[in-house]
Amino acid sequence: MPAPYSQDLRRKVVEAHAKGRSQAQWVEDFAVSAYFGATLLKRFKQTGSTAPKPRGGGRRPALDAEGQRVLTEIVAAKSDSTIEELRSSVRERLDVRVSKSAMGRVLTSLGLPRKKSRSTPASATRRESSS
Repeated sequence: MPAPYSQDLRRKVVEAHAKGRSQAQWVEDFAVSAYFGATLLKRFKQTGSTAPKPRGGGRRPALDAEGQRVLTEIVAAKSDSTIEELRSSVRERLDVRVSKSAMGRVLTSLGLPRKKSRSTPASATRRESSS
């Protein structure tokens, strides 16, 4: 997503409009779209501010601070738990469902070890005879 227009440009558009310049003139002068100018002027009339709207906050975290604390305790108690086991433990203790990918992201953000699957026995290596 592109960055919002600078505050200086926004102020200049509003000033040009206030001085009586037509929309076509300041759209061309400042190389902005007519839609941007119209929404900027509407917001300025309503709020008195030319500041851009805040950006969206994104997705909520799968686990809040309390959930992260509980997860840290679970991992400290049994660090070799798989992601599935951690999901089950979190669900039992907090009654919160967390997807596999979300659990992986939370573990990574907390700097905790992440085990994707159960360990399998090491494969046997054959020794070649030197005869």
